[in-house]
Amino acid sequence: MFDDIKSPKVKLDTEIVLENGTKLLAAVFTNPQARLSDLMNDEREFLPIELAGGRTTVVRKTAIVQVTPVEQDLTAYESNDPYELLGVGSNADYESVREHYVSLLKGCHPDSLAAYELPTPLVLFANNLTARLNQAFQQICRDRGWESKVEN
Repeated sequence: MFDDIKSPKVKLDTEIVLENGTKLLAAVFTNPQARLSDLMNDEREFLPIELAGGRTTVVRKTAIVQVTPVEQDLTAYESNDPYELLGVGSNADYESVREHYVSLLKGCHPDSLAAYELPTPLVLFANNLTARLNQAFQQICRDRGWESKVEN
């Protein structure tokens, strides 16, 4: 009766090394009670993965040389207050908010850090922080009615 009900999946951030030497920062999805090794050894020939930008693709399991779970620790940036995250006061004008936002992005944007060959946990942290900074800036702009000022 319940065989066709899908169980919830857990997103697991990983670094995947392919046989050609390519390293992918990607999330894989597994059952909560399953281990990463169970996922790699199941009967499927291909593994669906979510890349850092949110794009989904599949990889042939036989092309995978190594899969390593990656832990993310974002305790330093737990605030849900967009003003606190961007380091501005709630009365800051648009130019000040934008200046802080752009300055923070320059320091953590994955494209800016790509040449440094940083360890995987730092790259994932930068990806996550970039997304949070984008959301904070967009939220402040929406809340303050600045959507027309935002450059596309």
